[in-house]
Amino acid sequence: MKIRKLTSREKILVAIVIILVAALVTLLTTNGGLSDLFRENVSPENAAKIYTSFYSASGNVVLPTEFNTQALLEVHFIDVGQGDAIFIRFPDGKDMLIDCGSGATASQEARDEFSDYLLDLEVGTLDYFIVTHPDSDHVNLSSIVLNYFEVENIYYNDLYDGQTDIYRSFVDMSGEEGASLFEIDSDGEHYIIENTEENYRMDVYAPGNARFSDDNSMSVMCLLQYGGRKILFTGDACYDTEEYFLEHFQDGLDIDIIKVGHHGSETSSSQGFLDYITPEYAVISVGDSYGHPSSEVMNRLFDSGTVTYRTNRHGNIVLYVDDSGDFGFLPEKNAPIENNSLLLPEKKLLPKVA
Repeated sequence: MKIRKLTSREKILVAIVIILVAALVTLLTTNGGLSDLFRENVSPENAAKIYTSFYSASGNVVLPTEFNTQALLEVHFIDVGQGDAIFIRFPDGKDMLIDCGSGATASQEARDEFSDYLLDLEVGTLDYFIVTHPDSDHVNLSSIVLNYFEVENIYYNDLYDGQTDIYRSFVDMSGEEGASLFEIDSDGEHYIIENTEENYRMDVYAPGNARFSDDNSMSVMCLLQYGGRKILFTGDACYDTEEYFLEHFQDGLDIDIIKVGHHGSETSSSQGFLDYITPEYAVISVGDSYGHPSSEVMNRLFDSGTVTYRTNRHGNIVLYVDDSGDFGFLPEKNAPIENNSLLLPEKKLLPKVA
């Protein structure tokens, strides 16, 4: 076979390609790496910013291009399989954990991954620990929390008799921790956790353990406000829990991000509830078992144009919010998001920061 010689023009094109590839390799392996591809003229006044236009994986959601890292709130939706574990780092450095469970019985792998995740975050003292309800997939990793870390404040439903060994063990260990205990009684409570100087506030709405007939319905619901944004954490709240929660808001409630109740089960996220809170974004903590999330809930989220992340698709999901209300998601896995609201022109979108 006769081999054709390259023309001068072709040789030049090959040389240009080689130079460009070498330059790209250098860029990706030095200094800021991939993130430098998204930086534009970092001036001294922007030196405290991180650039996040790539945070939403392969989705084309409009997100801010930069955050103020000096006033940043982090919400980590930890991938624990079929369960819930949400870690929050407030802008003043205080830490909170809402639930910590994985399946009916947490595997050693799940336990190791959960503890490693918290250790990687350099958690020392856990300022607030909230267990929304007694189900194992929300509490069976609690021994790790209570053994590894000093816990200052613990919120939980004051139940013991008739509960699982796992929940009774959690209650016993909590009593030995030396923490301040907020034991939610049968009638329920409303707690407020806030820092007025840092301008964040967490309202903890606990319906109590006698109002409803099952454990899921007694789930604590937490409303976090920061930078003008509202984030709602729902545990395994069911329809009746949602109705209880909405009794506190007579004129509607504009939620930016919701942690979808009960892993996307059809018993949660009623149409009336979603219409009332109008969430822009949703996160579902879910494994690949039990048929969650349900098609009914996913259809409701789709119809409302609520952009949706799922831990069984995206792995660990981190939400960042700064004091100006700019926010974005950093998913562990580069999987497409669902229900992209850009497909619905009438849906309110976040402005992109220039």
